[in-house]
Amino acid sequence: MFSEQMKGITTNIGSPSEEGVGSLTMKATAVKTGVKASTLVDADRERPQTDSSLSLDPAAFDAAEGDDDDPLTCGEGGPESKCLSGSGAQVIGKIADMESPCIVKRNDPKRQALQASANQVEWAVDQAVHGKLTVSREADWHDTGLAAYTPQGLFPKPSLTGGGEIPAQVMLGILAQESNFKQASWHSVNGDSGNVTKSDWYGNLNGIHDYPRRGFADCGYGIAQVTTGMSELHGEQLDTLHAGAVTTDYAANIAAGLSILAEKWNQLKALGMNANNGSADYIENWYMALWGYNSGVYTSGSVGLGYFNNPIKPNYPAGREPFLRNSYDDASHPGDWTYQEKILGWAEVPQMTWDGVASYVKPTMPFNVITAAPLDAFCDSSNACDPDAADPCPSWDSACYWSSSVSWIGSQSSANSSTEALRYTLGSAEPALESKYGHGPCIDHPSVYPNAIIVDDLGEHEDTYGCGDFEGADDGKFTLQTGDNITMERDDYTYRATPYIAPIDLHQLGAGYDHHVYFTHSYPDTDYFHKVTGRWQVNQSDLPSGDVVGGQRYKVYVHLPSHGAEAIVRYRFIPGDNAFGTKADYCRVNQATRSNGQETWFEMGTFSFWKGGYIEADNLHDAGTGDDNVVFDAIAFVPFTSADPGACALNDGGV
Repeated sequence: MFSEQMKGITTNIGSPSEEGVGSLTMKATAVKTGVKASTLVDADRERPQTDSSLSLDPAAFDAAEGDDDDPLTCGEGGPESKCLSGSGAQVIGKIADMESPCIVKRNDPKRQALQASANQVEWAVDQAVHGKLTVSREADWHDTGLAAYTPQGLFPKPSLTGGGEIPAQVMLGILAQESNFKQASWHSVNGDSGNVTKSDWYGNLNGIHDYPRRGFADCGYGIAQVTTGMSELHGEQLDTLHAGAVTTDYAANIAAGLSILAEKWNQLKALGMNANNGSADYIENWYMALWGYNSGVYTSGSVGLGYFNNPIKPNYPAGREPFLRNSYDDASHPGDWTYQEKILGWAEVPQMTWDGVASYVKPTMPFNVITAAPLDAFCDSSNACDPDAADPCPSWDSACYWSSSVSWIGSQSSANSSTEALRYTLGSAEPALESKYGHGPCIDHPSVYPNAIIVDDLGEHEDTYGCGDFEGADDGKFTLQTGDNITMERDDYTYRATPYIAPIDLHQLGAGYDHHVYFTHSYPDTDYFHKVTGRWQVNQSDLPSGDVVGGQRYKVYVHLPSHGAEAIVRYRFIPGDNAFGTKADYCRVNQATRSNGQETWFEMGTFSFWKGGYIEADNLHDAGTGDDNVVFDAIAFVPFTSADPGACALNDGGV
């Protein structure tokens, strides 16, 4: 899908001289027919809306109170109650095989990752490869609740056999390939917080329609895709401090990632395998370590490097030019190059930022290019390989492993080999974050109503990225329900478990009120497997019983974020049990056009509530396709004395 770290970017992103800042060209080829298509899209902004003016439902929509207590699907096509009445069918609790083994869970406001900008990433790499990434993170940095630390105090710079350091551009190339410089989810642009970027956390090939498979989960975290110690399935897990830092702090993640590459270098050294003269100073000499970084180094039995990334393998076009050297379009078909060729390509041709600027400086290259190994350099009789054959090593097994040293440069020096270039002085301070979007005030009130009761999606959470204490947390409650809350084992021993599907497409983002929203995507109105329901209610002790005339009237405002909201969302007003015949009402709000790119309080109108009353919204309506963002942000309840139906023309049953 488009979101998979945007590894298939095919043009420089957001060049001001081309289509516009933040844009990119998407190209696709139909596998069966070969038909090609391309389109220009904006990577971050909302997609165009078709009904920018007609965003509200008619007033007084007549519907019975209550939620989807008996949805019309559970795999057998009948009502839920009928599905549950079959012989042997039973409602169950958690299903162990569907529980993620990743030790830091998603959608935890205490474990949000702040998306760093490219200048910060380059600074962190420049410092880390030389053991200078010692920036101090104070206790409870970014409201994580973690103890104070420094990145390389937690993850010291690894030592290399033979001495030297990892060249900065080698590590930068890995970060470009592995995560597109993303510590936070691809939903989070520079300056936004959000869930940490992930690999296949759920073991379902990154699908959002398939049940999790615990045993297949990868649990790769953040910009360097750190996996070691981050899964309950590992023999040893990182402790709370180390795992929390890997998740929330791009600098700590980079520090942890360095050790993985160093391990491969040292393993090859132990096997006597060198590239050229074996000096770590030269970028070309990391060719085999990068090979092993991706597909492993075999250290016992048949030793060496596997055939998967051997450049002679027939999977890779024989006449290919070095990755990215002649065209940025190479990134649209990266499978034509081995992993190490891609990393060296990213080192030579820096990845571009969203606004068309190189993310990092080029290395010092005496020939203005990195001298990569010839394609046949790892193919001879020692690994049963014939470079002139159509399939040079047809067994594709351990017989093809490469276990020798290789030299393709000769007497090596800085006159014929590439070396790192640093932009940032060692020991320099962390540069300022270059944020794409501005953020509104952390805590404010709608219009001129400082007495508003704010029910935020964070509930009683405090101090999200410096936002201070949350006011009035005890005055209301926000809840999220995923799926329809029914997990069951069917007669045929299969499961129906919507709570395990819907959370896969539930996210958090550093936008909106108090700099935090939850969001999912719009789906068709019968897709209960992807249903997410948000409910806002004031403290029930502040609401009158159903026999009190007039109930408690509030003027209601919904907060909409400056970015990340796209869908038309139906807000449902539930008055609670009352003796006066007041019914539920609806208001459909176009979140994109009503926010108009600003942090916005949108006035909906007045409505009266009794005990049991609340407001809810979900993502199943308007023939959703799974594309448009449905955002759950704050709602403000302002005590009011007179009826004011507002923009939503609400049927306020109070008197």
